[in-house]
Amino acid sequence: MKRNLLIKACIYVFVLLLMLFTECLMSAFIYERLFIKYPLIEISSLLIALSPMFIFKKHRNSIIYTSVFYIVFLAIVLMNLLLDFASSDIFSWKYIFLAGEAAKVVNMQYIHIGFITLVISLALFYFVGIKFIYMKLKKADNDKYMYHPVGYSIILCILCAAALIRGVSLNTILLENESYELYDDKNANEIILYSTDVLKKSSLKNYGLLTYNYAEIKNILAYVDEEELDEEIEDYFNSGEAIKSSEFTGLLEGMNVITIMIETGIPLALNEVLTPNLYKLNNEGLSFNNNYSKNKTNVSELIGILGSTSESVSQGGYYAPYSVPQVLKNMGYKTTYVHDNTHEFYNRSTVLPTLGFDNLYFIEDINPEDKFVLYDGNYPLDSNFMKKANEIIAPDCDEPFYTFWTTLSTHGPYNTGHKNMRYFKEMGYYDLIEECIANGTWINPYNGDSNEVHNQIKNYVCEMMDFDAALGILLERLEKIGELDNTLLVLYGDHDIYYRSNFCKPLKNYIYNVDDETLPIQYETIM
Repeated sequence: MKRNLLIKACIYVFVLLLMLFTECLMSAFIYERLFIKYPLIEISSLLIALSPMFIFKKHRNSIIYTSVFYIVFLAIVLMNLLLDFASSDIFSWKYIFLAGEAAKVVNMQYIHIGFITLVISLALFYFVGIKFIYMKLKKADNDKYMYHPVGYSIILCILCAAALIRGVSLNTILLENESYELYDDKNANEIILYSTDVLKKSSLKNYGLLTYNYAEIKNILAYVDEEELDEEIEDYFNSGEAIKSSEFTGLLEGMNVITIMIETGIPLALNEVLTPNLYKLNNEGLSFNNNYSKNKTNVSELIGILGSTSESVSQGGYYAPYSVPQVLKNMGYKTTYVHDNTHEFYNRSTVLPTLGFDNLYFIEDINPEDKFVLYDGNYPLDSNFMKKANEIIAPDCDEPFYTFWTTLSTHGPYNTGHKNMRYFKEMGYYDLIEECIANGTWINPYNGDSNEVHNQIKNYVCEMMDFDAALGILLERLEKIGELDNTLLVLYGDHDIYYRSNFCKPLKNYIYNVDDETLPIQYETIM
């Protein structure tokens, strides 16, 4: 019996230390630091997660348990490394719902062979280590004994030790965060859950892989009784409380509405010379100078249509009587959605009709020759798209219209060598940027030595210049059909600029001179 427990104890300690080592490697690559801020809470999570191996009397079953657990652990580590390398992101369980979209846009440029090799090496080391321990200590033991009481006692001792360690760590987290207004009236567990929900990378850096993933799954499983909530919303609108008049009520009655969600639309793009149309709208219209977003594109899109969003919306079959297109359609508006990507992406062809759009136009309808869009910065240019789509976005019709246009080509990445960059040179965008730099009308926010970073920022601005050209075509169309003064234009950016390449930091770190995920300036978007 002693030999039996010794083998299990050695396997337990070996796997525990290997998982800690694996986390250290992941932290070093992603955060350039050896370990997390609160290591005790992650150690307690590892102790708890591995303890069930003592349930099994047979070593084979214990090894199967730890093997499955470590392989899943390694898979998440690999996803974190690859996503961080590709776009300064980390794995989220919510991304499982987007697996189809990911498969369509995967590109070898963002598959880091070194990380894959590292993870495979760790897996091999694990299996070699397990085999060594087992073969070294294995000995025939035919004694009859009651194993499970001992095994359960060991698990109980581990759980008690883990609870003690976790309690100490939670108290430290609470004390060190009590001065943050963001965490007012939250206990330590609530701080972990909240930060995991809104600050993913910071949460992983602070609390570790297991603690982060447990908190994220717990957030996903938390839900509101939707039927009860729907009744509350119905009662609210039926009561008339939502309809309150003011001096602005009816100010824009009967006007057409065009909403443009600018892919990666950040204030860096606002320039009188480089983006004159965007600059004019920003300065002559209502500009919201404190608009921040770190959402994914589809989330920001739904917020622009619904005012808020829910995980269930993206799955389709969602009843939204108070969405902008539904409300305007009930007032006699023609409602249209336009996007230069495939209709399957983000399940748009299923979701959008339920939100009130009667007309949907995608790449198959407008740019069929560009049917296969790669995740490499070679998206169809917004200016070329607008030449084909301007009559759809701004129709010459008898009834008022509402159109929602989600742009595409400004998405990135912005590293050099793509065909779009060749077009930008031919269009004179690069020359105009250099001219503005020379006369001081535009300043590159990055003042370091990396030409790659300088060029990526310029390439982003080129993409925005091309969007501005598309915007100019749309404004000319509205003027031609006599609707320019009768149309409300709403423009907003969906999220921050998050790409990086060649092992540089995320591009926004250079643009805003920040290296902290919690600082809001890097998430500022146009509105």
